[in-house]
Amino acid sequence: MTALFKSRDDAPTPPADVNRLSEENQRLHRAVEELSILNDIALAINSTMEPEAINQLIVGKCVRRLGAQQGSIHLFGETDTDPTKTLVRVFDRSGGGMSMPLRIQLTGWMFKNRKPLLVKDLATDERFAGADTHDQSLKSVLSVPLELKGRLIGIINIFNKQESEFTNEDARLVAIIASQCAQVIENARLYVEEKKLKALREEVKNAAQIQTALLPPVAPAIPGAEIAAAFHPARDPAKACPPPY
Repeated sequence: MTALFKSRDDAPTPPADVNRLSEENQRLHRAVEELSILNDIALAINSTMEPEAINQLIVGKCVRRLGAQQGSIHLFGETDTDPTKTLVRVFDRSGGGMSMPLRIQLTGWMFKNRKPLLVKDLATDERFAGADTHDQSLKSVLSVPLELKGRLIGIINIFNKQESEFTNEDARLVAIIASQCAQVIENARLYVEEKKLKALREEVKNAAQIQTALLPPVAPAIPGAEIAAAFHPARDPAKACPPPY
């Protein structure tokens, strides 16, 4: 008589283990996607791309990854007369722009709370009453702060997720991207400032050479008079292109 033994490996997997494995697979899939996006951004960090191209990459990645209709990056100006500026927008032809009242309210909320914001319906959300969203195509929004060394430098806004609602996982992903791209934006800005300063210094150098060539090689000799001369450049690079901070 032959005894039949069933291997423990052939036993059905308990439902709890199946759920645990499914959750682990989803977590690993999200991690791979996050690393892929961050790798693309890291390549931009190490390049000499212009700021517009870098930010187009950042917003485009967010919009495509979330299946959204449009997105934008708003940077906060360095003076009170220029509180914000739209650095870049990515949108399809069916998307409308953000009204000034909505931009002001989103900015005020972000300055106060400094955390991701999920709004499922802008038209009915009491936090944005009076933002003039009823006549626009903007329905939902995910906003994430751009922070650098404890300073709020801007906001990433993603509008109108097309096949579903924005989720906490979406907010987590964009927050991770924001933590990386804040430094990217700052590096790109500093790179542009450095190029401007270098060009200005070259301009002043050339101007100084031209002005020097126009001067007489020696001071004129006038009986009974002593003549002294001093030469100063017409522009000072340090004053014409001051540091950002």
